[in-house]
Amino acid sequence: MSNPDISRLLLDYIVTARGICHENALILALIRLKMDYNEFDPAWSLQKWNTELNDNIDHINVKLNTLNYKIVKISHGMGKNAVTARNRQKFGLLEPKNMATDENNNSNQYENNEDDEDINNNIDNNNNNNNNNSRSTTPNDGRAGIILPESNKFYVYVNMEPTDETKLATRFQEKEIAFVKWSIEQFVEHAMTIEPIQNNDIESNIIYKEINTLLNSLSHPIKDIANANIEDIQEDFKNRGGIKWKQFISFTARSTNLLRYEALGAAEIENLLLQLCELKWFYRDSNGRFGMDLRCIAELQDYLINEFELPTCQYCHQLTLQGVMCGGEACHASETEEENSIFQRRVWHLDCFQHYMLHVSQKCDKCPNSLLKNAIYII
Repeated sequence: MSNPDISRLLLDYIVTARGICHENALILALIRLKMDYNEFDPAWSLQKWNTELNDNIDHINVKLNTLNYKIVKISHGMGKNAVTARNRQKFGLLEPKNMATDENNNSNQYENNEDDEDINNNIDNNNNNNNNNSRSTTPNDGRAGIILPESNKFYVYVNMEPTDETKLATRFQEKEIAFVKWSIEQFVEHAMTIEPIQNNDIESNIIYKEINTLLNSLSHPIKDIANANIEDIQEDFKNRGGIKWKQFISFTARSTNLLRYEALGAAEIENLLLQLCELKWFYRDSNGRFGMDLRCIAELQDYLINEFELPTCQYCHQLTLQGVMCGGEACHASETEEENSIFQRRVWHLDCFQHYMLHVSQKCDKCPNSLLKNAIYII
C-alpha cells in the first residue's frame, strides 16, 4: 500500500514543477523519499519502481477526483532520445550524482525544481551524438543502483472540468481565453499547408534531426525492416547523402503573427505569451515560433481532435502535433472535396514511427506509399 505521506510529497513535487514532470524525475524523487522513510529496497527492479510510482499516482488521483483534477501520463512527440538528451543537458537528470543523499535532507529537497521539463526550447546541436540508452542511479552508500532508460513520458497535472472554457478560466481571464483559442486556430491553420524544406531554420529543428538520424540508421542492411527493399534504400542514401524528406508541416506560428490579435495590445500579448510558456500551455522554439505544449495537449486533446479534426497517431492513438505524416497523395484522397484534408493522412509520433518501421512495414498501411522515401516531417 502506498505511503500517503510519500504520495502527498510527490503531488507537491509535481505541482511545484508547474504541473509537468518527466517520468524519470518522479522515479528519482520516489527513490529519495523511500530512503528518507526507511522504505528503500535495493532489490527492487525498475519494473517494481514503475509499479510503485503508478500506485502512488493512483492514490493521488483518488484524492484529486473530488476537485476535478487528475495526474495523466502523456508521451512527448519529439521522442525519447531528444527528451532524454535535453534532461541530461539541463541538469544531469540521469547522472549518479542525483542519487546522493544526506542525513540532514528533508522533504523540501523535492520542491527544488529547475524547469526540468522545458524541453521544447533551444536544444544543443550535439544532442544526437549522445547514444547512451540508459544511466545508472547509484546511491552513495553502495547499495544497488537503478537503471533509468530513456523515456519520453511525462506526468501532467490537468483540470478535468467538462468544458474547455472552465479549464482555461482557472488560470486566465475571458479576454486571455479568447486569445488562447485564437492562437490555437493560427497553429492549426499554419499546419494545413505542406511546405518545402528550403531554409536552415527547419534544418536546425530537433525533430527534423532526430527523424533524419532514424532514417539513416534504417538504411543500413543490418537492420531487418519488414517489407524493406534494401537495395533501393542504399541507393537513395548514396545519391542524396542521407535520406531526407522534402516537405514539412508545423503546428506553430511566429510571434509577429500572434501579435496581430486585435483585442489585445502588443505588450499584453507578449506578457501573456510569456505566462503561457511558463505554465506549459505554449512553448517557444529556438527560431521564435510558438506552439502547443504538453499541458495544452493533455487538457484540450478532445477539443483539438473534435473541433479541428486533428490527426491521431496510428500506434498509440494520441494527438500527434510532432512526428511523421505519410507523404502519399492517395493517403488523404476522398470522394468529396470537403473531406479531403491533409489531417486524414496517417501520422505517427517519432518513437511510434520507429516501432512501425522496425516491426511492421516501411509502407503506409492506408496507401502504397513508401514511408522511407516519401513522408512529411511534423515539427
